[in-house]
Amino acid sequence: MNDAEIETYRAWFPVLSRVSYLNTGTYGAMPTPVVNTLCEWYRMLEVEGPWSPLAMKQSDEAYEATRGKIAALLGAEPDEIALTRSVTDGTNIIAHGLPWRAGDEVLISDKEHESGWVVWHEAARRYDLRLQILPLVADERELLSRLDELMTPRTRLVFISHVSCVTGLKIPAAELGRLVHERGALFMLDGAHAVGQFPINVRKLNCDFYTGCEHKWLMGPQGTGFLYVPWFHLALVAPSWVGAGSRSRECKGPGDARLLWAQGARRYENATRAWGLYAGLGAALDMIQQIGPANIEARVQSLVEPFKKALTELPRMRLLTPLACHASAGLVALETTGYRHEGLSKLYDERHILFPYHKREDGTQWMRFSVAFFTLKEELDHILETLREFSS
Repeated sequence: MNDAEIETYRAWFPVLSRVSYLNTGTYGAMPTPVVNTLCEWYRMLEVEGPWSPLAMKQSDEAYEATRGKIAALLGAEPDEIALTRSVTDGTNIIAHGLPWRAGDEVLISDKEHESGWVVWHEAARRYDLRLQILPLVADERELLSRLDELMTPRTRLVFISHVSCVTGLKIPAAELGRLVHERGALFMLDGAHAVGQFPINVRKLNCDFYTGCEHKWLMGPQGTGFLYVPWFHLALVAPSWVGAGSRSRECKGPGDARLLWAQGARRYENATRAWGLYAGLGAALDMIQQIGPANIEARVQSLVEPFKKALTELPRMRLLTPLACHASAGLVALETTGYRHEGLSKLYDERHILFPYHKREDGTQWMRFSVAFFTLKEELDHILETLREFSS
């Protein structure tokens, strides 16, 4: 990406005129084309009437077009994509849809988001499963060894974030998936911090299920997500929350003894949706494809590599994110000790730099900077200057 392209992209995000926005890992700022699509769709809906033929036609077309765009981004087929509200929806669909046996084991990492590990704790309680915890490490060989040691003949599923929200570690997913399959288990990835950061092909990742959301690195509306279930696993995962939209049209009604599910992963969808959100999501996906996931990855890596190196040179600073490009993406997480947290927080607020940080009970401070394709080197330099000033 050249400077002119970056300036064009930055003009899409009104928030960048006010702050240095480094919080995409929590909520991606929606670009103007996405907001405009949302407004236009809801305006059409209210002018035409929510149940009018035009509104229904446009709702269905936009919804299915977005399904196809997600499939294209992931290297999947549209029938393998369920449109959900969040990563959590996708995790729940799998956690409560697999045919568990008492004593089955589920293995998750120690660096999962609450929306992931809470689901598996509840599934373990409800279905009498045993939960195993894998400590994540950046060294690929050590991580594979730890996983191999933890797996047993009872291990049924391994669930790990493709990119950890806690440390920014990008796991060697394909290698881990290969090991999981060799041991006879299923492999599921949480792609909340992966999709939109770099190219993804679910076939090459050796994963059985992939769940994601669109309100982070894809810059889409909050309340939109997806779940990838390959066609050969559709019979394995039973729909748990069903209703309008879940059944096949061949099932005629309450007097029909046959309950046939909708085609492909559509069987995991049900009920009325905020259809306009998916129209807006389609615009966000068009933007990501226009820029190109590979271009996004290259741009971000050119920014984070010197930024991470500079952070390691600061006193009382521990970088949690691996320095190696292949093991990280745009999330840069660190811990500090000895800094006056309240004063540092105030200073960043005064300088209009937006990112998440909090003080832990042990006195350490955790910070996370989300470096996106629209981030400027000058903004990262400003962060470093502030940290140096505060640590002196």
